[in-house]
Amino acid sequence: MEEANKLLLPYRSEALIKIVSTMLIDSLLDPIFIVTGYEHDKVVKLLPKSLDNIIYNRDWRKGMSRSIYKAISSLPANIAGEYDGFR
Repeated sequence: MEEANKLLLPYRSEALIKIVSTMLIDSLLDPIFIVTGYEHDKVVKLLPKSLDNIIYNRDWRKGMSRSIYKAISSLPANIAGEYDGFR
C-alpha cells in the first residue's frame, strides 16, 4: 500500500498543495510549473485554475530527479536556467 500523499494532507484546513501553489501565484513568479506524479488527478483538482503549466511525470516512481528533469525540459526558450548567484 502506498503512503499518504503529503501534498494532499491538510494544513490549517486546506491541502498543502493548495496553500503552496497559492503562495507561488502571490509571489508573482512567472512562469510557474507544477510537476505531479503520484495521485495526479487528486492533486490537479486542488490546484488553482490560474495554473496552466501542469506537467504529469509518468516516471514518478523513479524519484524526484525525474520531476526536476521534466520541469527543466519544459522551460520556455527565453529562460536560460542558469544561476548567477546573489548580487
